[in-house]
Amino acid sequence: MASSSRLPADIRIPIPQWNLSARSSSSALEVLDLESDPLSISRSAPFISTSPSSFPGVHTPPREEILSSEMDFGQTASSSSTVSSPPTPAPTPRLSRMLSDTSLLHISDVHDLSFNRDIRSQFVSLDPAAQRCFLTELISACDVGTLAFLSTIIIPRLKRDFLRELPTELALYILSFVDEPRTLARASCVSQHWNHLLTDEYTWKAMCARHGFKKKPRQSLPNEAGSSSAGSPTGERGETSFVVRPLLSMLPVPDSSPLEVGSSASKGKSHAVGKFVKSLKPTSSPDLPFSYKHLYKISYLTDYNWRQAGHILRTHVSPDDGVVTSVAMDDEWIVIGLANHRIHVFDAKTGARARTLVGHTLGVWCLNLVSRGGVMGKPPADPSVPSYSAQPSDFCNSSLGWGQAGAIAVSGGCDREVRVWDVKSGCCLHILKGHGSTIRCVKVLDGRPIAVTGSRDATLRVWDIQRGRCLHVLEGHTLSVRCLDVSGNLVVSGSYDNHAKLWNIDTGECLRTFEGHYHQIYAVAFDGERIATGSLDSTVRVWSAQTGQCLALLQGHTSLVGQLQLSNQRLVTGGSDGRAIIFSLETLETVTQICAHDNSVTCLQFDDKFLITGGNDGHVKLFELATGRLIRELTEPCEAVWRVCFKEDKAVVMCKRAGKTVVEILSFRPLPEDD
Repeated sequence: MASSSRLPADIRIPIPQWNLSARSSSSALEVLDLESDPLSISRSAPFISTSPSSFPGVHTPPREEILSSEMDFGQTASSSSTVSSPPTPAPTPRLSRMLSDTSLLHISDVHDLSFNRDIRSQFVSLDPAAQRCFLTELISACDVGTLAFLSTIIIPRLKRDFLRELPTELALYILSFVDEPRTLARASCVSQHWNHLLTDEYTWKAMCARHGFKKKPRQSLPNEAGSSSAGSPTGERGETSFVVRPLLSMLPVPDSSPLEVGSSASKGKSHAVGKFVKSLKPTSSPDLPFSYKHLYKISYLTDYNWRQAGHILRTHVSPDDGVVTSVAMDDEWIVIGLANHRIHVFDAKTGARARTLVGHTLGVWCLNLVSRGGVMGKPPADPSVPSYSAQPSDFCNSSLGWGQAGAIAVSGGCDREVRVWDVKSGCCLHILKGHGSTIRCVKVLDGRPIAVTGSRDATLRVWDIQRGRCLHVLEGHTLSVRCLDVSGNLVVSGSYDNHAKLWNIDTGECLRTFEGHYHQIYAVAFDGERIATGSLDSTVRVWSAQTGQCLALLQGHTSLVGQLQLSNQRLVTGGSDGRAIIFSLETLETVTQICAHDNSVTCLQFDDKFLITGGNDGHVKLFELATGRLIRELTEPCEAVWRVCFKEDKAVVMCKRAGKTVVEILSFRPLPEDD
């Protein structure tokens, strides 16, 4: 009976010694773990190796102790019909408890030494596949707390700065695909290495090109290096070539005062944008070369201010209620002509009123501002050959100087006199007489002391404003000359006789006459190749300056077209019907029709991004040029808007409020951050 109750020979159940000491029971449990391996050896093989080097650091009970356990188990099984459940073993102590138990510190040290001496060296000697198998088995025996502890050690070791690991050229190439400035700003805060990468000028040059930020020929940046342009004794900078740093410019950029948006109305938003751009540290030292990074920062904040912020620099209320008839503006001065014969001069940087030019006895109807400095332009070698330069005149009625020491203003009006003023001193340099009626329009050539005026006496006159004499009288129109535009040595005039004419300024010869309108011409625009004319017949015609052929008849307005601007393959027109229409000169088709105002469009101007219109309904509106979408209104509504003029980061609005003539000078340039 005893032999029949024994277990089959192929079944082996290792039994722990429950009454052993803690160290013995732990060893017995380790034996259980080993025996639970499905790859355990058969019964014919030894149960466990007695060699102490088989599992270094693990206590192995003697074989005799294990065999005696088996014998006791057999005797118990044969003498009892039921097998009682073994007692539940105590849980394996956690690492934290073991480390906190001072009685185990010595044992811990022994295990650490054994691990470093034996297991670690054997693990390192294994091939990668065997190492992975070993770690898989080891991790499967760990509880959640141990795995969490392991993750805090493993995860940091897996982190890699991929830009630091790559060659600098490749890292910069990767950064060139980032077109979001906020992303670059955040990236510059990741580490010192990333910050140095993002000081590279090539990256910011690409960002400027991608977002259309460029240095205008007439713009002077505050940190631009180099001396004044040649031929400019006053130190006025002309167009300065860029000094681009090498691709691998890894030197850190010095700090300077960060800039932020300066609008009190949008202080919260502007402060957030200012914080974003703080990481873009511009090169502010005048000894450093031109910085594309600084250009991008200033341009980005200026663009933001145009769209959402900005502030009124100065507001001037004229004591006399004269209607504003004309305005001219450059980087230094703002000059305004009024129908009450006065000319007011303002500082373009501060907005403060500088002086009033007094001399005209009747209303001033037109004026042109000549910036100081510049270079004297050379007249064509053969004056009889027209120069089709494809360069339009400035839309703010300002011209490049010819090297003179100070800015000059040229004005004309109802007193039939052309006056030449020194803007800084307010002195009248020349009084030019010859017209027999009101002078309605005036333009000055870039880089040459040559002015052209058009009058109600149906003539144009060419003046040397440096010497104060008349050079040519251009006759051919039969009615009042209402408008003119210049490019190179050519001038286009529009008249109430329904015709437009192209003249050679150097010879006084009429080159072509453009016929097609059946009502008076009120506006002309000329870019050197094409001529656009707007008429009372509600149409716009585009002509070829070289052939005289009518290229297109553009329709869309329902009344007088009195506002035109032609630039960069775009033509924008404004009419008395309140509409502003954007045409493409490449396809000669309508791009966008904008219902801008409830009354006549009295003024308009656009650049690469924005279109600004003013109307008799008292509103000044800012539109997206590409889509025609209304962005916002620039000022509070008023009774009527007479003129609007803007350049870079400033705009001038001349309007009527409460029966008074008001001049508002708006600034969109970023201001230094308040400390």
